[in-house]
Amino acid sequence: MVSKNHCLQLLRKKSNLLTVSLDDPVMQNGREAHQEDDLFDFNVPEDIADQLHHCIEQLPEKQQVCIRIFYFEKRSYADICTITELSMDHVRSNIQNGRRNLKKCIQTTQRLGSGTDL
Repeated sequence: MVSKNHCLQLLRKKSNLLTVSLDDPVMQNGREAHQEDDLFDFNVPEDIADQLHHCIEQLPEKQQVCIRIFYFEKRSYADICTITELSMDHVRSNIQNGRRNLKKCIQTTQRLGSGTDL
């Protein structure tokens, strides 16, 4: 419960951030993929970072690669297309599905960690 409250507190602090739709042409043409105030730039508690890395390892390989390149290397969709030789639609799909799967994995991990099962 402490981790959940801490995450919610961090999200509330970051609620002023400008968000960009994944369908935004800026993301698709790959000229500028990340904002200055990226959500991954704030200090994440070590246990949550460990959960995130564990969950990334559970993703299918193409989703792992696209997520790692996009978020950790801060590369554009176009760069990912070039590196992975995937189409823009496949890159976009892998990132979207990877994010959804990460969310599910982290929620499951936190639920199991708190001792409450559904």
